[in-house]
Amino acid sequence: MTRFAYRICLTLGIALALSLPANAAVELLMDLINSNGSVVSGNIVFDQFSLVTDGDITAQTEVNVATIMDANGNYGIRFQGGLDDLAGNGPSLWRVSYRATSQGGSSFTGATLSGNPVAIVSGRGDVTLSATQITPDEYLNIFDDFNAGTTSLLDTSTFGTPATTLDVSVEFLADAGEDRGAVTASLIDQTFTQEGVVPEATALMTWTIMLFGAAMVVGWKRLQAQKDEAKPAVAKVR
Repeated sequence: MTRFAYRICLTLGIALALSLPANAAVELLMDLINSNGSVVSGNIVFDQFSLVTDGDITAQTEVNVATIMDANGNYGIRFQGGLDDLAGNGPSLWRVSYRATSQGGSSFTGATLSGNPVAIVSGRGDVTLSATQITPDEYLNIFDDFNAGTTSLLDTSTFGTPATTLDVSVEFLADAGEDRGAVTASLIDQTFTQEGVVPEATALMTWTIMLFGAAMVVGWKRLQAQKDEAKPAVAKVR
């Protein structure tokens, strides 16, 4: 791929990944927790938010909850904000729990998790989603592992039994290692399929382009980190 084409895809990926619907509702996560508040995305009500943190992430409280609709027409929410783990302090944990309720006679039939965890120079970042309709060994997982050179930015699940209410837990576990790495995530999307929603081919293409662009962002950051790591030290000349 030429550098020009790479930059075009990179720009497109960032634009799609950061885009929100014009009528999206955005609330601070801590405000929802403190007020026992809720947000409504389409016909889904999200409430009963709670938060558990550990490590570097504990001090990072400016996280938004935004309502979204994915390319397949499925409603959900996005956690948006800087979640970072730095080297030398041990792993960091950020876990949000909430309830999702489908209204209007529909039932949940599946879930999709996507986002942009990035490990820079070293380490690994994992985002997992578990819910009452997902067995413990089938939880959704996306990750970026710098040391292994592997990345996965999308995971989906189909429920064995439809449900109108879900108890959901979303966890970001980051470990930058002991040297000078960093692990970060700024977007974590969760959408839910419901009975009666049929994906469109054009929507699937848009979703694929977005994920391709997000993957290129991860690859570009990793490449830049490797270049910086390989630069020789330059002695000062007096």
